[in-house]
Amino acid sequence: MLRVARGALAIGSVIIGTAVGFGSESSVAAPGVASPDVVPVERPWVVEPGLEREAAERGRVRVIVLFDTPARPETSLAVQELAAQRAAIAADRAAVGRSLQGTGSAVIRQFRYVPGLVVSATTQGLEALSRSAAVSSVERDVVVEPLLASSTGIIEADEMWNSTPAYRGTGQTIAILDTGVDADHPEFLKVSGGFIIRRVVAGACFSSTDESQGSTTL
Repeated sequence: MLRVARGALAIGSVIIGTAVGFGSESSVAAPGVASPDVVPVERPWVVEPGLEREAAERGRVRVIVLFDTPARPETSLAVQELAAQRAAIAADRAAVGRSLQGTGSAVIRQFRYVPGLVVSATTQGLEALSRSAAVSSVERDVVVEPLLASSTGIIEADEMWNSTPAYRGTGQTIAILDTGVDADHPEFLKVSGGFIIRRVVAGACFSSTDESQGSTTL
């Protein structure tokens, strides 16, 4: 098979997508027409091994679909580059959506800034995803247990606490996107004037119910 480069969607002066993976459907050259963007290299597996069998047994399987869109952190992009990257992601999102039509699969979650989707896929859906030029990989969406024993050192929080002056976040509002916190933990409560004040002022739950995973939203 041929792997299609995304030379036309180069960001800045660096061609991010050359020989990296499949591009959008429009990147494929017409039969018999040579294209400098087509590189004859082998394509590795697209659908994670075992997913087809699991989908056949259960009827569908929840997967993470990653696009072939070359993407860089948005904070490193200029305005024009940012717009081009979002447009590329949107184009691949639309292409993947079209490939899933009529397969009985359902898009569970889509993202504006991340080149990917969460899909509840049937066997037909997995086959369609494997053929889509916009798809880089299809992997099982699994629950991952957090391992926190070493996280403090990894993020160097202890160095922040022990620095001079110490950084405590005083006077700042912090948004945390994580596996969750216990808002009733003593560290997040303080007593003032005889009243208990919660330091966690708001939160939201993004967990989901999925019978195939045996998961229930919190």
